[in-house]
Order: sequence, then C-alpha cells, then structure tokens
Amino acid sequence: MLSIWMAAAGARATEGFGLGGIVGEPTGVSAKMWVTPRQALDAAAAWSFSDNGGFQLHADYLFHQFEWLKLDPATGRMPVYFGVGARVKLKEGNDPSGQDNGDDLADGTGEDSTDESEDERGNKAAQKDNSADKGEEDETVVGIRFPLGIAFLFAKAPIEIFAEIAPILDVAPDTDFDIHAAIGARFYFH
Repeated sequence: MLSIWMAAAGARATEGFGLGGIVGEPTGVSAKMWVTPRQALDAAAAWSFSDNGGFQLHADYLFHQFEWLKLDPATGRMPVYFGVGARVKLKEGNDPSGQDNGDDLADGTGEDSTDESEDERGNKAAQKDNSADKGEEDETVVGIRFPLGIAFLFAKAPIEIFAEIAPILDVAPDTDFDIHAAIGARFYFH
C-alpha cells in the first residue's frame, strides 16, 4: 500500500488517471484522464435521482482554463473547465402489466365474495386495465451534456476536488432538458 501511495505522490493532478467519487446529481464513481496539460476526458458511472431515478453513464471532453483564477503555485491551481459530452440513463419504470395479485379476492377461490353485479366487476377490470396503461416501461434516455465547473488541483498531492453544473439536452427517446450539479474528488495515479 505504501508503494502505491509513493508512486502516486509523484503524480500531479494534471497528468495521468484520476479515480474518485461524485456526489449530488448524479452520485457514484468518477474518473478522469488527462490527454494534454489543458484537456481531459472524464466519465462517471452513477445513480441519477432526477426523473424517477436510474443508472447513468456519462463521458465528457473537457477544456481547462488555468489563467482565469490565479493562486499561489505552492498551494495549487484552480482551473475553470467546460466541455461537451454524452450521457445514457437507464430508467426502470413502473410495472405496466397491471397483473392482478388477488388482493380483492376474499376467499382465495378466484371468485369475488361481495355481491357485485357482473357489470360492476367489468367496470373495475376496465379501470384496472386503463390504470395499467399509465405505468411506465423501462427506457433508455440519451442526451448531450454541457459541463461547466471549477476544480482545485493540490500542488503537493495528487488530488483534485471539483464542483460542476451540467445542463443536459436529452435527444432520445424524447427531447427534454435537465440540469445536474455535483461535487467530487479524485486521486491521481501515474
């Protein structure tokens, strides 16, 4: 374990691969790979709580501006970043089958024990069928992300902390708009 820490201690937060977590909308595991000193790819596998929740994967190409916010270099650097990316959200819907679980049958014989007429039972069945049509099926949502954030890269440790907001334009199966906001941290490896 000490050898991993020693190897990582030589890494700077603007190079190599970083792994950590993200909390907010969404919440999960976050990774970042620097491709140049100013550009990086980031990705997350996370749970999204918006719109009835669902598992989300996203990836972004980020551009970092180190000149906008100046800090003492001995402390660290604070880039503002922006980019574009994609997200896929797997939403689990309500059960649209409308299957009767037998709760309205009192004696377990399959027959209703009340004195309802056949018409009344038929009306209840039709209402149950109509309410089942309103259930949501599982669906996959695909969208375009436009992340904007600020990060702090420690000068003497391979650690990054960040906060971001990401407007999202969903394009499939329907066009929709969402905004995510989260904070997170990553540890960098050489």
